[in-house]
Amino acid sequence: AFHFSRIKEANILSKTRRFSLALQSALKTDEISIKNTMICPTVVIGSGPAGLATALMLARQGIVGIKLFDQLSAPPKPDNISYWGNYEGERSYLIGLNGKGQRALQELGVMDRILNYSTVLNGAISWDPNSPIDKPVERDFIAMGKKYRTVCLERDRISACLLAELEEKFPDAVQIQFNVNCTEIAWQSGALCEVHLSDPERGNYSVTAGLLVGADGTNSVVRDSMLELSAASKGTKRQFPFYVRRFEDKNVRYYRTIPLYLPIEPEHKTTFHWKLNMSYSARVASEVNLEALPGGWMGPTDGLSTYLAVILFRPWDTRLTDMRTSDDARAFFAELFPAFVPCLRDADLERFAQKKDRKFPRFMFAGPSLHCGHADTNSGSSAVLVGDSAHTVKPFFGLGVNSAFEDVAALGLALNRTNGLLAPALAEYSLLRAKEARALVQLSRVFDGSLVRFVLPLIVDSFCHRMLPSVFSPPTISLMQNEKFTYTMVQRRKAWERVLQGGLFAGFLSGFAVAVKLALRVIRTRFFPII
Repeated sequence: AFHFSRIKEANILSKTRRFSLALQSALKTDEISIKNTMICPTVVIGSGPAGLATALMLARQGIVGIKLFDQLSAPPKPDNISYWGNYEGERSYLIGLNGKGQRALQELGVMDRILNYSTVLNGAISWDPNSPIDKPVERDFIAMGKKYRTVCLERDRISACLLAELEEKFPDAVQIQFNVNCTEIAWQSGALCEVHLSDPERGNYSVTAGLLVGADGTNSVVRDSMLELSAASKGTKRQFPFYVRRFEDKNVRYYRTIPLYLPIEPEHKTTFHWKLNMSYSARVASEVNLEALPGGWMGPTDGLSTYLAVILFRPWDTRLTDMRTSDDARAFFAELFPAFVPCLRDADLERFAQKKDRKFPRFMFAGPSLHCGHADTNSGSSAVLVGDSAHTVKPFFGLGVNSAFEDVAALGLALNRTNGLLAPALAEYSLLRAKEARALVQLSRVFDGSLVRFVLPLIVDSFCHRMLPSVFSPPTISLMQNEKFTYTMVQRRKAWERVLQGGLFAGFLSGFAVAVKLALRVIRTRFFPII
């Protein structure tokens, strides 16, 4: 069974490598242009990283006439240091791009631009509840031999880089309109679907779409319209299965953000010697966590490195819900995170005390496919989902935006494989990504569970991998971020390892019981022979 499993996994890994090579060829080739075979108005809803990356991928493949709409305003230019260095607002938060996300962006030709405004992590420094203030745990990613180094920058700055790439290289292929809200999708029999829009200047109007891309996030209008379409098709010849699985949030946490200014020059005297290009985290016994990442490139500094910290806490924690002033905020940090007090400013503490509590989205995935075609809509239109509209996870490990870029890359591969024939391309995309969306969410939910569900498997996996690295893989989160493994591969691998670990544990208990029984027998015969 073990030999068969290893062979099966090797075959899957080989397919994944072939997929990667085909993907690179598909996105970089200039020989195949699909604009002649895919002549239909293309509308993308959502100009976040997923939507802009989709528009860029389509433009690179020769498609023109792409319309992109978003309800938010346009992000500032990526080199606008005065904006990106100011964390007073709540619109942007920091993202860590892992190996999978970096590979997809590299294949889209935009990674070099993003690196100009990013910070590359060298390691991580963390405090657990028992760590002295001057002795945290440090991990050096370079010494650990990581094949990639996480790249950090603001989420909206990624969007700004993608937007700049589109405006500079494909100004005639994509038309982008901001401050426009998508209100409804009307599927019309025998005709293209109508996308109903609303903006402050034009009021209510509509555009037609032959290909509709839903990149509009957790509360996706496109996804909801597909769900309604599926429900209406039941019992008809054009019935197509589609569902949305939303999970109850059983581990509710709120969060607030605050900038940190880490003293990195010798003249700034602090208890702890801060290091550049590191992530920082701290856990305390009262279920409050601090996670901090460095901001993107900010130009010359005054000996301070700007970070953005996220404070995670329970809804019933009155230390935060009753916080009103900067003095309250400073006392809170002095009690729970004293190492970070020298990194705080009074104005930021005042804003932190007044901020509204924010809640993470619920886990969700769509399936069993991520598209609906002409036959499904009974019209000349098709729709497809990418990013958070297809799968939503809590952003603890940056899996959301990185998996969104994987979606875009897979859609580009599917279009190239079919030379732009839309129906088979969308079917191919669903085959590539629908099961991945489900596996991503199912695996991520484990990280959001109790300490037993999260920490125990982490300890067991680390121990088993250290003892038998040729048999047991690293912990789940490390495997999920490894670009050689898909999420379904990780899920199958870990399921098999759990069975093997259970067998080893059962064997250990059985052997221990036999040993105890033999020991008792020896003791009885030697010291109590009459009994």
